[in-house]
Amino acid sequence: MNITTEAANLYLNSKKLVGITKQIKNLTKQTGKHHKKHQEEKIEYKKEKHRKKIDSSAKKIEKLVKKHNKIILNLNKHYIAFSQALQKEQQLK
Repeated sequence: MNITTEAANLYLNSKKLVGITKQIKNLTKQTGKHHKKHQEEKIEYKKEKHRKKIDSSAKKIEKLVKKHNKIILNLNKHYIAFSQALQKEQQLK
């Protein structure tokens, strides 16, 4: 592929990665808050409510981590292609 195409792919994938990382961080923070509330709560049905929120956040985090890993693999692939295209371009000059 072209070096500019690979550079664009690297840029777009890195932006996606930053967005997903922010989402994971926010969900982790929310999960921590619900865990704290779950521990402090004395009433059983309120404890269960926080437990459900913890579980749903954990599932969302798992999905985001899978996306994160796919983007990392994609970034690695495009990084290798970019470095090869750069070497080819330098050899031509």
